This record gives sequence, structure tokens and C-alpha cells, in this order.
Amino acid sequence: MRRNERLEQLTEHYLDLFGLAMSIVRDSDDAKDALQEAIAETMARFGHLRNPYAYCVKSLKNNCIDVLRRRQKMTQINNLDNLMSEPLHDLAAEVWKAKEKLPKNVRALVELHDIEGYSMTELAVLTGVSLSTVKRLIAKAHNQIRNELIN
Repeated sequence: MRRNERLEQLTEHYLDLFGLAMSIVRDSDDAKDALQEAIAETMARFGHLRNPYAYCVKSLKNNCIDVLRRRQKMTQINNLDNLMSEPLHDLAAEVWKAKEKLPKNVRALVELHDIEGYSMTELAVLTGVSLSTVKRLIAKAHNQIRNELIN
């Protein structure tokens, strides 16, 4: 089956899928983003799927759950920011500055692991890099941040 035919199969269900996403995340931008990612994931695996629509629905639900988790973490971070004392706020700013000195790809791994809560195994799958490499990069980044704070 050609790519256009596959895409047509999924897009004929777009409104149903969008409605599902809206019922979960209750924000049109987040729903569109989650749906776009689910369609892209489904398209990437289309040839290996028995029921692409079912896969897309499951992927969409998982993406929506990720959106809700990120929102919850951001709310927690904002609440902590309000509660932080001045010395803790200064330390957080120093950690942030040290993290900004990391290479972009390593910084992204650290943020996904430390802030978003992705496991190292999930990061290895997402990036296509071996688990040992992900562990090594994150450990090296943590050491670099620690050394930056000490000096």
C-alpha cells in the first residue's frame, strides 16, 4: 500500500481521533500535537500493523497521557518555585545555568530524564541509542553539572 493511501486511511478518522484527544487533554493545541505524533508513529509502522487505526488510537491515548503528565509536572514545578526560599532559588538558577552549558542533545536527554521523568530505557528507544550510551551520557552530564556547581 502506498504512503498516500495509508495516510488517507488515517485521515478519514481524523475527527474521531481529534475528539478522543480533546476528551482527554481538553486543549485543542495539545490535542492536535498528540494526534499528529500518533499519526506519524502509525505511519512509521504502517506496513507491520494488522490494524493501523487501533494502533493509532492506542498511540494517541499514550500521547495524551504524556501531555497530562507534563502538565502535572509543570504545575508542581510552578508550585515549588513559589515555595522556594531565596537560597534554594539561587541554587536552582545555578543548576539551570550549568545545565545550559551542556551540548543540546545531552541537555535534552537530561531534561527528559530528570524533569519529564522518562526512564533511561525509554530514552534509548526514543533516540535509537543504546541503553549503555544513554546511561553514560546522563551520568557524564550530571558530573559536569556537579563540577560546575562546586567550582
